[in-house]
Amino acid sequence: MDENGKFSTMESDVDGLLNLYEAAHLGKCDEEFLNNAIIFTKDRLSTIVKDPQLPKPILVRIEHMLSSPTQRRMKRLEARLYMSIYENDEDNDQDILELAKLDFDTLQQMHRHEVEKISLWDVEGARKVGKCYEYVMSHLSDTLDEFAAETVASPVGIECTKTTVASSGMLQEVAWREHGHVPSLHDYLKVSAKTTLYWTLACISFFGMDASNDVFTWTSTFLKILESAAIICRLMDDISGNECEKERSKCATALDCYVREHGVTVQQAKQVLTNLVEEHWRIINQEFLSNDRVPAPLLMRVLNFVRMMETAYKHVDGYTHSEEIADYIQKILIECVHQ
Repeated sequence: MDENGKFSTMESDVDGLLNLYEAAHLGKCDEEFLNNAIIFTKDRLSTIVKDPQLPKPILVRIEHMLSSPTQRRMKRLEARLYMSIYENDEDNDQDILELAKLDFDTLQQMHRHEVEKISLWDVEGARKVGKCYEYVMSHLSDTLDEFAAETVASPVGIECTKTTVASSGMLQEVAWREHGHVPSLHDYLKVSAKTTLYWTLACISFFGMDASNDVFTWTSTFLKILESAAIICRLMDDISGNECEKERSKCATALDCYVREHGVTVQQAKQVLTNLVEEHWRIINQEFLSNDRVPAPLLMRVLNFVRMMETAYKHVDGYTHSEEIADYIQKILIECVHQ
């Protein structure tokens, strides 16, 4: 930074810009320096990708990072997507790449076994079951890794998919019934967040060693990290799927609440709620880093849940329009990395 506190020495340093961009998304609350770093790096990288002379591998890498930082991506999906980028890196390590591919192959076989079992439940509802399994797979990726060595279907993944199928679609209805009218944004998020917590608690019941009495006591206090995770999930769903949600459930969305409460346009409301999502990501970072009470693997469940929403709802309502995320499902479950 120069004497005026502005970034000045890395205007064209792509690696430096990308590293700073990634690191800045780990910022906590009130870290204005990192907020400014995000703005600066995003602006510079967005300018660099417009250069027609930019080598394609660098272009692909920048566009990948700008679409969503690594911290917010589904773990296994990011591994699969990054392999394709790393393959074209002239400085790549072929041994590391091959080990990564073998690891991915092993876990992919387990996922396929799970999908095979799950697909037998309900042929008519296979589409919904499949999407719910994808969410569970991202939410519990660390737990599922434990079963990968035997390439067998994990009881955790299967049971949590059942829970997800049973509870999906009920969150807004609960918020609606609680108020009987279009509530304020604050009330809407308060009720929806608590309902999301109940779903999370149901999943925790399958976590085995992590689900001690102390952990259940912690979750029942509804600390900030759980609240922020639930609010991000609700907001991202409503921002990208506002029209679909209203048609499907006839219930108010967060956008409806904010528009009615403040008399703004839908686009203005979307921008405000998007900024609110960013605030809650910083709260999650802060709570995660300051935690000294709860096992880290459990907090990873919370983080992975929000990552799943980032993937499914960043640009479109991926739950309703599953064809929009079909490529992701293809890469995780079907495509072989050894081609």
